[in-house]
Amino acid sequence: MATVAGQRSTGNIASNQRRIDLTQKILRLEPDDSPLTVISRQMKGSRKATNNRTFQWAEQQRLTRFDAINNGAGYNTSATSIVVDTGSLFSAGTLVKVPRTGEVFEVSAVSTNTLTVVRGVGNSGTGVAIVDDDPLLILGRAAEEGGTSLQAIANDPTFVSNYTQIFKRSVEISGSAASESNITQPHDWTFQHENEAMEHLLDMEDAFLFGKPDTTTLSINSKPTYTTGGVLHFANQNGVAAGGTLTEAGFETFLRGAFRYGSKNKTLFASPLLVSVLNNFSQTKLQTQVGQDTYGVSVMRWISPHGTVNIVKHNLLEGATYGGYGILLDMGRGNVSYRYLDGDGPGGSRDTKLYKNRQAPDRDGLLDEWITEAGLQFGEAKCHAVLTGVTG
Repeated sequence: MATVAGQRSTGNIASNQRRIDLTQKILRLEPDDSPLTVISRQMKGSRKATNNRTFQWAEQQRLTRFDAINNGAGYNTSATSIVVDTGSLFSAGTLVKVPRTGEVFEVSAVSTNTLTVVRGVGNSGTGVAIVDDDPLLILGRAAEEGGTSLQAIANDPTFVSNYTQIFKRSVEISGSAASESNITQPHDWTFQHENEAMEHLLDMEDAFLFGKPDTTTLSINSKPTYTTGGVLHFANQNGVAAGGTLTEAGFETFLRGAFRYGSKNKTLFASPLLVSVLNNFSQTKLQTQVGQDTYGVSVMRWISPHGTVNIVKHNLLEGATYGGYGILLDMGRGNVSYRYLDGDGPGGSRDTKLYKNRQAPDRDGLLDEWITEAGLQFGEAKCHAVLTGVTG
């Protein structure tokens, strides 16, 4: 396959060409090749404008129910001053259970990470020895009869940010090549438009998968350049390494953690290798569907007690590393959104457009350009999961 850099002319147009209908919208072009971009741009509620190149979203997590002992020597059965990892999770009246021993103690006061406690609640005040790093389960708070209101405890939201990235693809042809007839149809000019539209979409898909959020200034023109962060940058809470051959039991273990938070219907973007592995598992759990609700993307559904997994084969998950990946995303809650730049300035929307006649006024030829300025919003990392290291 010949690669042509710069202007196409009568001397470098391929003789064998196929018919492609340019009237199809860009998102309808081979949707299976860029499923993340296609789904995030078409799913209801996931396509949103941003009025700034830097966009933010707030995440609110519920209060943590687990903490741990932080004392190398541990504590004997009667100790009443106990150091924990995160004292802010506790307040007077909090009941805490040590799962390993079954003991419940009550917190009477908190000073930074040091708890003053009443040991052996429900067990005649008898405590059980506690070791370093013993998990602690926060049961809730017990209020005394006739008492006053308990101290309020709440989490502040966390703000996460990402950037819109400018994606560009150009189509160029000389005036002579644009004028002459081609043996095959459509004309090479139309054919190249279709090709570059596909490549433009794949550029976005790569960024939405693998990109890192950053701002820099290019030395060649001293102008700012923004890159958008992808799902593998933000999905950093539930990583599971298969470490080789994936078994059905191992996949169920992955799903158990992946469905701990969020909805019970999630989408797994799976490498071709992972799709083959899953296809060899119990066929009673697999259903195949391609329809309106899948936005033209081929979907195989895995029915699990933990939830329903919409399996989408992703051909960009390939190679020695990403060829063993599966990326499970909670798409339906609006956590994964396509954000395009569209403020109130005169430039208007920077969503995907084809800009025609970009050539210089004296240029004997045509130059058109696909431009998109967009980024990925990725919220609530605990609702998603990444499976890595599958070799078979």
